[in-house]
Amino acid sequence: MSVAAVILAAGSGSRFNGDDPKATPGAKLLVMVKGQPVLTWAIQPALAAGLDDVVVVGGAADLRAVVPESVALLQNDDWPLGLATSLRVGLDWCAAQGPDRAV
Repeated sequence: MSVAAVILAAGSGSRFNGDDPKATPGAKLLVMVKGQPVLTWAIQPALAAGLDDVVVVGGAADLRAVVPESVALLQNDDWPLGLATSLRVGLDWCAAQGPDRAV
């Protein structure tokens, strides 16, 4: 049995950005916390868990600079339609690539 971690990171972070009309969509994921982007705090434990695959589903922000090469970065162009679209992208990737389970 193989297991993949699917990290959903496609949203715009609109609650984080508040009413700032100049805010960059997805900026929350790139904010530095204790010297690392917020997204890294989700990726590192998934890698450390020793799962077979780690997948990040992005959308609103360009995450290429913070996602390690060992992690599959998927793009969800339908992210404005809701969280379920990102989950579908991640699970479709798992179905195509072979992990039996996703967390």
